[in-house]
Amino acid sequence: MLAYNVDFHGLIDKNLRGFTVYTEDDMKNPEILSHIINDYCYHYLQITPSGWDFLLNHYGCEKLYEFDKNCSSGFFHCFESLHLDNSFEAYKNWISEKIANYPNVPDSVHEQHRPVNIIKCLLRCGRTADDLAELFDLPAEFIENLKEQN
Repeated sequence: MLAYNVDFHGLIDKNLRGFTVYTEDDMKNPEILSHIINDYCYHYLQITPSGWDFLLNHYGCEKLYEFDKNCSSGFFHCFESLHLDNSFEAYKNWISEKIANYPNVPDSVHEQHRPVNIIKCLLRCGRTADDLAELFDLPAEFIENLKEQN
């Protein structure tokens, strides 16, 4: 899994019908990638470190930046609307920061849509820590700690 999101009511009933996973094939599709970039900037979707690695290896940072500029609400336009630096250098730094801070998300992300809470829900639904560590691109120890908190 390279990216994922949960719809508005996603985990309320713990059935996970609203849990969407994005793969390499999805990220190679320009229409889906545009959706991923737009939703990521609005914090509706999370991109794993492996997802960023794939995007950077497949497109290259410069091409990805140019693609982002053509999206309606990606990094470029979000930072422009906030009167922040939306240059190519700022974009590279932004991606590096997102990779380094994963799975932490901004406080504006609804609690049930935060990666940690999605993982806790999946643990309660019977998924194993090893499976979730691989799925969410996180160390198994991190998932085991969440399991103990659950």
